[in-house]
Amino acid sequence: VNGVNAFLLRTFMATPLFHNDRTWDYHVPHPRRVPPVRPWVVVSQPITQGQRKLDFFSLATYNTLSQKLLEDHCKELYRHCPPRFLDWEYRKKGLLALLSGCYADILCLQEVEECHYDDTFLPYLREHGFDGVFLKRTGRFTDGCAIFYRCSVFELVEHKKVKYYNAEKCVVLDRDNVGLIVKLRPKDDYDEKCDCKREFCVATTHLLFNPKSGDVKLAQIAILLAELHRMCQAPDGSLCASILCGDLNCLPNSPLQLFITNGKLQYEGMHAAEIAGYSRRRNKYMPVPLLTPELGITEECTFGYMDENSSKMNPSVCNDQSTSTPTTTTGAITNGVQDKPAVIDLTSENGTIEDKSAQLPVIDLTTDSDAHQNDSKVEVLDRPKATLSHRFKFESVYKFIEKMHQPSYVTTYHCSAMEMVDYVFFTPASLAQSNNSSSLHLLSSCNLLSTSTLMEMGPLPNEFLPSDHLHLQAQFQLLTHA
Repeated sequence: VNGVNAFLLRTFMATPLFHNDRTWDYHVPHPRRVPPVRPWVVVSQPITQGQRKLDFFSLATYNTLSQKLLEDHCKELYRHCPPRFLDWEYRKKGLLALLSGCYADILCLQEVEECHYDDTFLPYLREHGFDGVFLKRTGRFTDGCAIFYRCSVFELVEHKKVKYYNAEKCVVLDRDNVGLIVKLRPKDDYDEKCDCKREFCVATTHLLFNPKSGDVKLAQIAILLAELHRMCQAPDGSLCASILCGDLNCLPNSPLQLFITNGKLQYEGMHAAEIAGYSRRRNKYMPVPLLTPELGITEECTFGYMDENSSKMNPSVCNDQSTSTPTTTTGAITNGVQDKPAVIDLTSENGTIEDKSAQLPVIDLTTDSDAHQNDSKVEVLDRPKATLSHRFKFESVYKFIEKMHQPSYVTTYHCSAMEMVDYVFFTPASLAQSNNSSSLHLLSSCNLLSTSTLMEMGPLPNEFLPSDHLHLQAQFQLLTHA
């Protein structure tokens, strides 16, 4: 059952009307009186795991549209929306009905006002069996990211609040965006046969909006991946299952999106705007290295430590206190769970960043005749690399849409844009790292709306959709490899 349709019209279902001969005019909305239909798309069947318990859950990600940002940009982005659809009291009812009506077990939200989290979202969702964590953006902004989880299904193992701002150590980290990571465990979940716990991590973020600042977006996602890697990594080096979702403000098949799914990006010589897929807005070239070594992240998007005898970065095992300088801060307690103190703390204003320098091979310049007389070698100087990589090898829930050269489906729509910028990535079962790691099997996804349908409705928000974004939702099966 499509929960959103249940919210929109409990007993009314209608097929969208398409007018192929209609040319859309951004200045003339074409309102529909019918709610949009978003059917579920079955991707695969469940996998049987012998006598083990099967874990199924649904996750939704949604940019709820900050009311303050709506009011600040009303004349630019929402000038054709009827004022009553922009009123917070009207939108609040639609947002809460959508969140409860989609029947998800995990809700990842972006652009949540801090005051609305405290007095609206958290109390309402707690009444429906959820608990959550929240992180406000740094600086003057009042909105942030939130993750809610159904208490009857999951228990919170730990969580991490990630603040990207750190302009003192890296010039590109001058924006106030944030990310949020939680590690969850199914309740009553301990399989004595395989002697392991099925845990997985969920990360959500809202990257910088500016289309020209791809360098900032890439740096932000690299920091989030480093924190996610640290939380996912087990003592044996394996990674538990993970989900990365949110509003990434990049287009399908952009270098940033492909970096997440392919696990590697060579960015030297690229314009910053190209990183997010906006090649027509070419501006400055990407800096090399993107992230400075002082911030403690390697080019593999993992945490490292500085060698006392050189300026190179050495990799370190996650949470290894013996090779890193421990922080003096203690973890904050939220919902009864204490944050794990970070070796290099991103929750402080000092943040953390990654290293791009790497030792090039040693070249032997001696001849055969000289080799017996002179064993000296000339070492090539370190040169920063313009490469980023990570170990996750994510797969996208909506990859069949993203592979289209001209996608006919979008996730956001207002007076100046109709694009796909929201994503859900997960680590599939085929990429399990070891016998003790968990993985995810995608079962189904809630279909997006086509551009034709949205053109019929006019820009968002409207009477049916309370935000300028669509929510993305998928159903997974959590697998344990014994």
